[in-house]
Amino acid sequence: MVIGINDGGALGAYQAFVNQIEQEGRDPGEIYVGGMDGQNEALELIAQGGGLHGIYRASSALILDQLGKAVADLPINILEGQPTSSLLLNYELVTPANPDRAQEILDNYASFTG
Repeated sequence: MVIGINDGGALGAYQAFVNQIEQEGRDPGEIYVGGMDGQNEALELIAQGGGLHGIYRASSALILDQLGKAVADLPINILEGQPTSSLLLNYELVTPANPDRAQEILDNYASFTG
């Protein structure tokens, strides 16, 4: 099991496990790879059932429109003299059990990057 503090590191582990499965015949059912932040490549694997051999099993994704609003709204509120408050941004667990949600988040990300 590999649970990365970000998807970038977990994607490296994913590739190493894919190589091991293909070269040594390791059982994919014994492997769990997950990460955090909802990196596009990780969400693409999840949207496709966990990638090769189905071993990329989760990512905790930041929802960018919520993040963007928080980054913009808090300073605006401060400049307008409104009371400040903490903002809680939740990560959303995305798994191959809901590939449509992974694709929805990817589409959302794409709307920000054009």
